[in-house]
Amino acid sequence: MTGGRGVDVAIDATGVPETIAQALASVCRGGRLLQVGIPVAPVRLVLDTAIVQEKDIVTTNGQICSIDLPNALELLSTTDLAQRISYRVISLDALVEEGLMPLVEHRATAKVVVAI
Repeated sequence: MTGGRGVDVAIDATGVPETIAQALASVCRGGRLLQVGIPVAPVRLVLDTAIVQEKDIVTTNGQICSIDLPNALELLSTTDLAQRISYRVISLDALVEEGLMPLVEHRATAKVVVAI
């Protein structure tokens, strides 16, 4: 889809080792992998290519598992929150305008699934 160039930014939120490796491989020279998902097993990355192509790997975790996870599980098991969480599917072409901009502008109202 990028004509062999690669993407500027890849975000992995799955934690699946193969997906993480694919995300890094899809990043263009000078691009960035934002690793959000916590790997479920050891991950094999081709770092020699990533280094030569000056790819950045940035990790982040927006939660405190010992506090957030029990609270989230309590909410999901004692309220109707799971049924109220909605999602919508958008095209890759609409990612910035319909997916990322609402997040940046704090007006996101649902989870977003990007159809590729």
